[in-house]
Amino acid sequence: MSRFLSLPEYEQFIYNLLQDFPAILRSTLVLVKRGRYFAEVGGELAFANDHRLVVYERLRWDDGLPDQQG
Repeated sequence: MSRFLSLPEYEQFIYNLLQDFPAILRSTLVLVKRGRYFAEVGGELAFANDHRLVVYERLRWDDGLPDQQG
């Protein structure tokens, strides 16, 4: 996976998953900013045959680039 250069770029990626990846049937992912240098991503991705992926990710960036943890 490529490194995202900014939080808005990563946020756009999260909210465009359904359009960019046809295998994803439903997404409830949301990105919530938790201050100047922190954010969280959480929710669920649904695929065919009732497969689901539950996501929780904590992001921090103090050098201008998000550091993904999760």
